[in-house]
Parts: sequence; C-alpha cells; structure tokens
Amino acid sequence: PSVCDLLRDTGYPGMKVMQFAFDPYHPNEYLPHNHSENCVVYTGTHDNDTTRGWYLTLRDDEKAFVKEYMAGDMEILAELAAQAMVSAKDCSSAAPSGEADGTASEMKASCEASVAASAVTGSAVTDSAVTEASVTGSAVSEASVTASAVTDSAVAGQTDSTCAPEDPKDMIERIIADNIAWNMIKLTLSSPAKLAVIPMQDYLNLGSEARINMPSSLGTNWKWRMLKGAATHELAARIARLNFIYGRSK
Repeated sequence: PSVCDLLRDTGYPGMKVMQFAFDPYHPNEYLPHNHSENCVVYTGTHDNDTTRGWYLTLRDDEKAFVKEYMAGDMEILAELAAQAMVSAKDCSSAAPSGEADGTASEMKASCEASVAASAVTGSAVTDSAVTEASVTGSAVSEASVTASAVTDSAVAGQTDSTCAPEDPKDMIERIIADNIAWNMIKLTLSSPAKLAVIPMQDYLNLGSEARINMPSSLGTNWKWRMLKGAATHELAARIARLNFIYGRSK
C-alpha cells in the first residue's frame, strides 16, 4: 500500500510485468485490462525469463489460464494445429514401408507440402508481403502471419521419413509454445500503458538459453548476445506493423 500511495502522490509511472499477470485463482493488477495509462508495461524485464522460456515452465493450470485469457489467438492456433495434424496423419497412413531412401525423401517432401496446404487456408503471408505492407500501409492480417508461423511449426514437427504425426496434444502445445511470445507481445502493446517495452529475445522468440539475468545467482548472467543477422528486415516490418495496429507508431 505504501508503494501505491507513493506512486499516486508523486505521479511516477507504475511498472507492469506481463509474466506476473497470470494467476488462475486471484484478481491480478498486471493483467492488461487493469493497467492505467500512467505506467510502463513489459513482457518481462532483464530479471525475467524470456516469454517462451517462462511459458514452458508454467504449471498446467497456469498454462490453461494463459490460453483462456488469450482465447481468440489460442483457438486459431489450436484449429490450425488440428488441420495440420489431420493432414499429417493422412499422409503418414498412406506411406508404404520399406521404401528406398530416395523415395522416402520424396514422400516426406510431398507430405510436408500437404501439411502446409492444410494448415493454412489459402496462401500464407510471406515475409516479403509483410515487408511490402509495412512500407505501403496496406492491411495484412495478423492472423495470416500467425497462420504462416503455425504452418512452419507443423511441418517442423514431422521429422521422420514417413512424416509420422505427433500426439495431438503435443502438437497443439508445441505450436502454442512456438507462438506464445508474439501473442504476449500483442497483449503488451495493446495495454493502455503509455510505454511498452519488449525485450529483443521475445521478438526473436528465444527460449531460456537467452535469459539475461537470474537474480541472486552468479556465473551465467549478462552473457547473451544477439547474433549478427538476427534483426532482419522482415522482423522489423512485423514489429512496425504491430506498433501501427496498437497505435504505438506515432
């Protein structure tokens, strides 16, 4: 209470960390619908794990609440994953055993193409299309960009020569984990907070290996470095588009 009184009396902005928001059982001031304009919101700070790493360490009930709060995006991801899974199952069941290596490789390529076709209705938005949209101001569906990411994730999950499908729950959970950082970024940018801060590791969708600092520990902190070439024009275009969508490009 004394900290709240101090912030109110001085007019200093508060600090909202989205990773602290998802308590399944109690009201939480860190959820974005509770933010005021006079605050700074972060997906996570230098003392937090990356968003991807954070999500993978949550309990099942906490993950369920994250999915519930992000309901619209998560339902889209689950539906796309289900479509990809059906396609993968179909092409796997059609694959004969004992094929030569060359034939198996051809079958895998065909199978992956089938998964990609079923995971996204119509043509997925390409990186160049996103870049062009950012420059021209034309509207690009964020859901389409997400669908493209889901396609990549679904295809990546088919690793053996017969394109054997994953367990349905595992596939859906993996695709959600692959997209959780961008969904958290969207929530953060949509906050009424005057300032939003997104760590580069979240824009790059990196896991715990890219964490900056573990408080009260020694030896591994402040060692992460962004690799040359990681900040692409396509990434910049996607960041610009989201800032435009949520009114932060002024």
